[in-house]
Amino acid sequence: MTQPHSIPLLTEVVPDTTDDLPVLTDIAPDTPPAPASSSSPDTLPGLQQTLETYIETVFADKLKTHLATANQWAIEAAIAELKNELPQLIRKAQERTSTD
Repeated sequence: MTQPHSIPLLTEVVPDTTDDLPVLTDIAPDTPPAPASSSSPDTLPGLQQTLETYIETVFADKLKTHLATANQWAIEAAIAELKNELPQLIRKAQERTSTD
């Protein structure tokens, strides 16, 4: 694993003359680094809009798949119900035509 060039090793910062190593806060600056420009307030609405669009697209695709599956199940159930009732409906229709 290679070290980034911008961060010095602790052995490069602290001389080997002492047996006590300093605490990291003695070496590191007190001010935190500035936040990246991508998280600035100006780009936050654009990022939010992009995220919302992505979530809506994923949700719509999943919903479309589930609706297609549910539609297929409903069609199969309706066909099975019709097949069960069809002989009785045919008999009733034949009885009506024979009595007329």
